[in-house]
Amino acid sequence: MSSRQACLITSASLLVATFVAYAPVWRNDFVNIDDGVYIWQNPHVQRGFTREALRWAFDFSLADDWRPYEANWHPLTWLSHIFDCKLFGAAQTGASPRGHHLMNVFLHAVSSVCLFWALVRLTTAPTSSSDVAARATRPVEATVKAAGKSHRRERAQTSAKSPRESASPQVAAGANVWASAFVAALFALHPLHVESVAWAAERKEVLSGLFWWLTLLVYAGWVRRPTLAQYLLVITLFGLGLMSKPMIITLPAVLLLMDYWPLGRLTRDEAGRAKFSAPAVARVVVEKWPLYLLSLASAFVTYHAQQHGGTTKTLEPTTLAVRLANAALSATAYLRQTFWPTGLAVFYPHPHAELEGQGWAAPGVVVSIAVVVAVTVLALLCWRRWPWLFTGWLWYLVTLVPVIGIVQVGRQGRADRYTYIPLVGIFIALAWGAAATAAWLDKRTGIGNAPTSRRPFGVAAAVVGAIALFICMVLTWRQVGVWRNDLALFGHALEVTADNDCAEMNYGTALLYAGQAPAAVPHLERAVALRPRHAEAWRNFGASLALSGDVAGAVVRLRQALELEPNYALAARDLAKILSTTYDTATRNGAEALRWARHADALFGHQDVETLATLAMAQAETGDFAAAHETALRAAQLAQQTGQLEQARQVQLQAELYRSRQPLRLRWGPR
Repeated sequence: MSSRQACLITSASLLVATFVAYAPVWRNDFVNIDDGVYIWQNPHVQRGFTREALRWAFDFSLADDWRPYEANWHPLTWLSHIFDCKLFGAAQTGASPRGHHLMNVFLHAVSSVCLFWALVRLTTAPTSSSDVAARATRPVEATVKAAGKSHRRERAQTSAKSPRESASPQVAAGANVWASAFVAALFALHPLHVESVAWAAERKEVLSGLFWWLTLLVYAGWVRRPTLAQYLLVITLFGLGLMSKPMIITLPAVLLLMDYWPLGRLTRDEAGRAKFSAPAVARVVVEKWPLYLLSLASAFVTYHAQQHGGTTKTLEPTTLAVRLANAALSATAYLRQTFWPTGLAVFYPHPHAELEGQGWAAPGVVVSIAVVVAVTVLALLCWRRWPWLFTGWLWYLVTLVPVIGIVQVGRQGRADRYTYIPLVGIFIALAWGAAATAAWLDKRTGIGNAPTSRRPFGVAAAVVGAIALFICMVLTWRQVGVWRNDLALFGHALEVTADNDCAEMNYGTALLYAGQAPAAVPHLERAVALRPRHAEAWRNFGASLALSGDVAGAVVRLRQALELEPNYALAARDLAKILSTTYDTATRNGAEALRWARHADALFGHQDVETLATLAMAQAETGDFAAAHETALRAAQLAQQTGQLEQARQVQLQAELYRSRQPLRLRWGPR
């Protein structure tokens, strides 16, 4: 079998294995974190490829009042969601989420194949030389010779050394292919990546990852045969990746790591020892200047978007020391879950209170810092002998920087999705480290030149790798099932984490939607106890009490939500509805209901059916039946125009009630 045939078979196997591992996604639903605002509740996405939708997707302003949807600027991600709604149907019309999920799996599978080919192209020399030792020491020696006259002059100083003397891995060319396949398979099948794939709203992650691997693949080709067309393609693909998710701003730094190993563009050999070449380093740094400019522009746009969107203010103020301590904890937690992927959750609470209280003495902080520092020192000291460790470990650290929490965005302490690209660095260090170790052991036993099938340590490494991949596939299958629906997802988070206000609130909310209001009450009560300044938790707590029959308690909680966030339209609408319709005369208050209903109606821009219907209820309770009848008719007409036929019928019946000068009464509680 030729190497090309082996690569094609490997690519097909990656596609099949990925779809098998993620097969349970076929029966998964949307979840109530981000999926609504990204897809099925987003009117911009739902309307299709209209001129207004395209303008909105690319809209960016420096105005002080600019507040982008979901505090992000990623137009390519929005276009992909619009494409899905066009292809699979808009979710508001009853379309299944299957198509949206399967598109994520497809992009992830294609990404794994692109990663495989990129690594093969980076680490395998385009030469038919039979000198295996030379290919092992410089797996892309031919690439260097194609890089131009100045590059050839520098490389002329380099002589072919033995594997022991080289800065490159002591791995045969064929082993590079299988190491690449192992890295791509781990990327495709590792359960830490389930969040990025099984979460429909995380389209931005898999889409930006695809452009990352495509950029790396084209860059490998450009290094071998530098042409203006390929150079421009590298820049274009990187720009598209930034328009999918700005996390990939660290790609230029990773390309510099690739220039060191496996490309060997930064060093020369002197007296059998690899040394950095100042002219070579200067050249590869300068040649990437367009990528640096794109990264800086993306960083500016991202910070502007998140600052105006409020995501940098969602956590109580924390000191730099606390953020650095959490960064160390997160980095080691990701490592632990890489090798022992248990306890995965959709949300990990930030330990800021514990870190602020105990400082560096908090459990695990010193150990985490020691681990990060120790591995970093080892990678730096062994940059010649173990270049894959140097490149892989620095890949991991560099790509974590935008999401490690030094600049806190959101309330989470860490997130599985943040490992989507960084873990590839760890996989590279593992794969090439295992291949080099097996080759060294086989050589020590005197059978290093035997056929691959007769090298016991190489075979043992392959068997262990296959077992690890099978275990990852099984764990990924199970983890995909965790994302089946809200109850499964947040119920699992409550099982594997402690004091998780996000999981408590969302699990309680899921119980509310499932018609289990009494069961939701303790979870929502726990959520407000853990995070007493969260208006949404207070609103949901109030809703659970109302649906359980405790309208007086519901009013107290809704007022608390509005005290925290006066412009919280949903809480204002809920409070107005209860105050104007309850049978409890001690709680009913028409004047207050009318005030909150008008406020909610203004916040919704007079275009929300349920809010208009609530305003009519409040007007009727205050005795203004003519206004109530007119408002109800307006709500019914709006419902008809937006296709909400059942709601239009209900509001029409309420309008008839107001015409007969009767207020609406609702019996709150279990029916």
